[in-house]
Amino acid sequence: NVFHGFRYYIITAFGQTATTFVSQNYAANQKKRCYKVLWLCIILSVICSMIIIGPIIIFRYNFTGLFTTQSNVIQSACTRIMYILLFEPICSLHEIPAGVLRGSEHSLYPAFGTIIGTCLFRILWIIFIFNKYKLLTTLYIAFPLSWILTTLLIIAGFIIIKPLK
Repeated sequence: NVFHGFRYYIITAFGQTATTFVSQNYAANQKKRCYKVLWLCIILSVICSMIIIGPIIIFRYNFTGLFTTQSNVIQSACTRIMYILLFEPICSLHEIPAGVLRGSEHSLYPAFGTIIGTCLFRILWIIFIFNKYKLLTTLYIAFPLSWILTTLLIIAGFIIIKPLK
């Protein structure tokens, strides 16, 4: 989906920014700056992604109509937008703290947290839930649920590891 790419680049850019700035400030023992970068990147990532996502959600029928005239395809795309794109700013809540963990010499935990929360969860969702309820919406709901799980895992790691203490 072309709309997914717009959001992805914005949130990932802030995650990479957090990694870069935290690694520099962490090495310089400027922990207050690291916290400032964490919160600034989360806030800006959510705002900037919503600037892109908001109009796409509001004008979803118009935007999808640019790519096709088939009403069933437009309806499917709009359903995807409402189930996935609407909740994409949640990704900021795990992408940025994961970047801070990486920048503070803790890169293994975000990798495992993402593998478990995103990849493994979605595989298990397909095997156990989607296989039983074979609806497109059942598949779509796995995305925001996996983002929530990944966020919880990354935040738990952040609390346990205490990278900026």
